[in-house]
Amino acid sequence: MSAIVGIDLGTTNTTVSYAFCKQDKPEIILFPITQRLKDESVAQSFVLPSFLYFPLDEEMEALACSTPIVGEYAQKRSGEVPERSISSSKSWLCQQNQPLLPIGGEKQLSAVDCAAEILKTIQTAWDQQFPDHPLKDQEVYVTVPASFVPHARALVQQAIEQIGLKAALIEEPQAALYAWLWSHNWKDRFQLSDSLLVVDIGGGTTDFSLVVAEEQDKNLSFSRVAVGPHLLLGGDNIDHTLAHFMVNRFSESGVQLDEWQERSLVALCRSAKEEILNSKAQKREIVLPGRGSKLIAKSLRAEITREEIERICLDGFFPTVSFNDELFKSTSSALKQVGLEYATDPRITAHLAAFLRSNDQVPTAVLFNGGTCKSQSFQRRVVENLNSWAESVDKKSPEVLTGADLDFAVSRGAVAYGLSKRGFGVRIKSNLAASYFVGIEEARPAIPGAPIPISALCVAPVGLEEGSAVNVPGLKLSLLVGRPVQLKFFMAEKEYPIGAFVKRLSNLQELHPIETQLEGSSSDQESVDVRLITEVDELGTLSLSCKSEDDRTWKFEFHTRT
Repeated sequence: MSAIVGIDLGTTNTTVSYAFCKQDKPEIILFPITQRLKDESVAQSFVLPSFLYFPLDEEMEALACSTPIVGEYAQKRSGEVPERSISSSKSWLCQQNQPLLPIGGEKQLSAVDCAAEILKTIQTAWDQQFPDHPLKDQEVYVTVPASFVPHARALVQQAIEQIGLKAALIEEPQAALYAWLWSHNWKDRFQLSDSLLVVDIGGGTTDFSLVVAEEQDKNLSFSRVAVGPHLLLGGDNIDHTLAHFMVNRFSESGVQLDEWQERSLVALCRSAKEEILNSKAQKREIVLPGRGSKLIAKSLRAEITREEIERICLDGFFPTVSFNDELFKSTSSALKQVGLEYATDPRITAHLAAFLRSNDQVPTAVLFNGGTCKSQSFQRRVVENLNSWAESVDKKSPEVLTGADLDFAVSRGAVAYGLSKRGFGVRIKSNLAASYFVGIEEARPAIPGAPIPISALCVAPVGLEEGSAVNVPGLKLSLLVGRPVQLKFFMAEKEYPIGAFVKRLSNLQELHPIETQLEGSSSDQESVDVRLITEVDELGTLSLSCKSEDDRTWKFEFHTRT
């Protein structure tokens, strides 16, 4: 049995989908994940909350569990014992990889360890259900935000490898679009030059992606042409804002909360927000427990209403802005506590306007994704802004693509992407928007007072499709080993053929160089003859491999979207 498995490693929730590839029209199936539920039982659920919890000693014995616990039970305990609970660990992948979660906790994990524990829970559940076909032998795709920095993507890969898996990374907004295209008749919905905006607002990040419809071999196809900057802005920000509102409500009634209670309040506000916005409930009582492992009689109680949640969120995160509104800028203190680098301006609509302005686009269609977008009020406010911006530039209002399953679209879309590579469904192309070069030192005698000239060799031309690999033609090259070296990179927006040499470097834009020391073997001289191979993955990471005649490889990587 061969399966394609998609894992949506979310900030708040993780889901898994899969498909077997032997069918004419493969079916994408949701995978139930075994976990400890809120009532302490062990059962399967299609959603694995991305929470971790270090149980108390008496819990470890009663539950016969190891540490840490991942899933629903951990999510429940996050509002009761916050100092032993970890939430939103995915957001820390963009910051640092030290064991500091939960902050101030007696036991702590790094963000990589947290991701590995979540993935290990999935791996265990899969291997129990399919013992003859372990997850490590399947074709696995793990999704990440489109705007994830290279460092964060590398840490996700580290977590994957830490539990013995191999997986490719793909963008969450692109996966969401793959899921929509898989389940809808899209050919009659789009025309050439239509532009589609994916607005993906999850628990930790906000992602914007632009996809255009174009012609390929006389058929309609799609290309992703732009990705927004990394925005640590999403459901977590809303939860902290609601918690701040409730702290003031308790204060008005004469109750001053301590730091432990305020941390608990964030988790309780998250739960209240999700319950109200995902149902017809008009209010929710927030019960703030006392210290310890169990609720006590002297719990603090206060209500929050749907109207309050929507007003706080719409005014603070989804206000009406003009198409030319500038983002807020603030001066930061030189010293601050260790924490996440949240976006300075909380207005998601203002960030969206800036993204569309920078790409000179008002889309003809919009697709929503992410748990925060499950609120119809939030979607309506974004659409109102988009309609206003379209009118200001004399364009039609965008069509909202309906029918998306916001809970499972990303994991299902990751599978649809894998199926598209096997000829099932449409493929969304992601081509390089520029040509990329590596600096090559010319072979010539040293001349006193004159630097050795450097030319630029084109290793990746404009239009090279992400997810592909090419051999770089050209001169025989030597790679210096055994001592510090610097590798220079350049780019140009005009088209150059792969293998082209450019001597006039003023025609190119120089990028950040890579400084390193390459290890050689004891039999190597100062240099090793190599040939170059360029690979570009689905996240825009360009890998330049220097391969010797005896099949040794030295690899350099940089990100083409920064």
